[in-house]
Amino acid sequence: MAVFTTVSQDTLSAWLVDYQVGELLHFEGITSGIENTNYFVTTTRGQYVLTIFEKLAPAEVEYYLHFMAYVSLHHLPCPTPQMNREGQLQGRLYNKPATLVSRLTGQSILSPKEAECAKMGALLAQLHLVGQHYPMIH
Repeated sequence: MAVFTTVSQDTLSAWLVDYQVGELLHFEGITSGIENTNYFVTTTRGQYVLTIFEKLAPAEVEYYLHFMAYVSLHHLPCPTPQMNREGQLQGRLYNKPATLVSRLTGQSILSPKEAECAKMGALLAQLHLVGQHYPMIH
């Protein structure tokens, strides 16, 4: 189960005001995962994933989110972190680091075929090439 922190509709609606994503229409917990709390979030402007980081410190989350933004800018299939009105990629929700990222289409492939493995390998190679030029943030 990957919902360790239960989010109320009122709390999420209030938190989303800091993001330019429109009004909350629907949200539901994501049951897969092992460490963070994740919710699918649908607003009047799109579909997103809310992640509440249960164990990472804010500085670790910041590095992670900037890397995701960098990868996304290089046109690899990676969720794009959304900036809040203060220009930050993370906020606080229930006194924990939290972020909102774009929701990618598709689903997990539990038993990939050879062609799918080849495609994942090619994407992993591209990720490594892009990551070599990532300007480290400390």
